Amino acid sequence: RLAYFPLALTSATGCANEYSLCPSSYLKELDRNQSRLLESWHSRTKHTGEYPYEMFEVVHHTWQRLSEGKDAMAVMGMLRQLAFVDPSNIPIEMFEDLRQHLPILKSHCLVFVPKSAGPQVVSIHALTQEVIREHLMGNAKAQVLQTVTASLARQMHTFDRNKSETYMTCTCRAYAPHVQVLLAHVDHADTVHEVAALALDTGRFLYQVTSAFIEARRLWERALAIWLQLGGGKDSAILAVCYDHIGQSCFKMGAYPEALEQCTRGLEMRMRVFGCETSAVASSYNSIGSVYTAQGKHNEALV
Repeated sequence: RLAYFPLALTSATGCANEYSLCPSSYLKELDRNQSRLLESWHSRTKHTGEYPYEMFEVVHHTWQRLSEGKDAMAVMGMLRQLAFVDPSNIPIEMFEDLRQHLPILKSHCLVFVPKSAGPQVVSIHALTQEVIREHLMGNAKAQVLQTVTASLARQMHTFDRNKSETYMTCTCRAYAPHVQVLLAHVDHADTVHEVAALALDTGRFLYQVTSAFIEARRLWERALAIWLQLGGGKDSAILAVCYDHIGQSCFKMGAYPEALEQCTRGLEMRMRVFGCETSAVASSYNSIGSVYTAQGKHNEALV
């Protein structure tokens, strides 16, 4: 009935055990909802290499069962949040209520908790995430994105990026993949400011503490793209910072022409936003001067 799909079988077994259902009783419950689910399945946006119908059916049935249980709204809200982060190595402390709801998520085989001597983490299968994002989000996506963004930002703010030893004693780098996955799913204008700020902050940490210039640049470029797409493309302080930071990462990697181009964009936008006599404009001039100096163009640097 479940096409021998391992993940569907595992999830079905977890749900059946949780509610003391024998295999035939569980399958009868699936059959009762089949016509409605098939209609939703056939109307979906199809993707190459997507999950099979059986996975969609099992996750949807587990979701329905959860909706009838204790703390249903909180548990379903937690699953929706977990759908927008990297599926592996999700720190327990990332979400305030995750530890509280972990037992029920484990008993339904929706998350996996590996044994580890370090900080406790959980994992959720990428296919489970996809089903939740595409079929079980309802109208909650914007609010969920805001909540996940706030959770990640709260964690990032606990790390001191001004101290290089921070990298040796904290888990900041573990959060970078989760920020990157979140950024890939942002499509609501009302979250753009918070998400762009999170990308900038995470990029600064990677740049200053870990010297991960390529990773930092990718985060800043994504922040720039989100702001240009959803923020209306208007001049803003955040856009100027994005251009300047991208330029600095190019400078660190020796890509001087591109560094000059990006820093100049940041300078021009800062002058339009703040005027000429500000510390932000002075910072942009300093960045441009550093690029010229590195190229041996000292006269241009002085100008």
